[in-house]
Amino acid sequence: MTNNFDKEMPSGQIHHVEYYVDDLERTQSFWGWLFGLLGWQLRTTWSNGIDWVYPATGSYLVFARTTEENRNIKNNRRAAGLNHLAFSYSAPIPQSELVLQLIDHGARIVFDEGNYICFEDPNQFAVELYLTQGRLS
Repeated sequence: MTNNFDKEMPSGQIHHVEYYVDDLERTQSFWGWLFGLLGWQLRTTWSNGIDWVYPATGSYLVFARTTEENRNIKNNRRAAGLNHLAFSYSAPIPQSELVLQLIDHGARIVFDEGNYICFEDPNQFAVELYLTQGRLS
């Protein structure tokens, strides 16, 4: 597989998204598992952060530990700001099994309808998986 970590991107493509979290270790465990399913690769780690890259595009998602004074402020996706991130996923397992795996890894399922699974990660950030092969139950 080609390493596209430093791939030149077309104008307008999302370069990266940075997400502040209160528990970096819990985040690394959950997102490391999820990104393994989605084909993302670990890009960089440092004492207060970690990021994963999607090799086909070079876009990456950064998780950084928030400052101590902000650790008790929880994400609220219904307030002004970003509501969720959505990923396409060609599931090799039944959708019902994927839901169980998400729960086992600390997700809270918001809805599981049609080809979509919406859940909150352990930081209460909403994520949506769009199953590109249809509902696989």
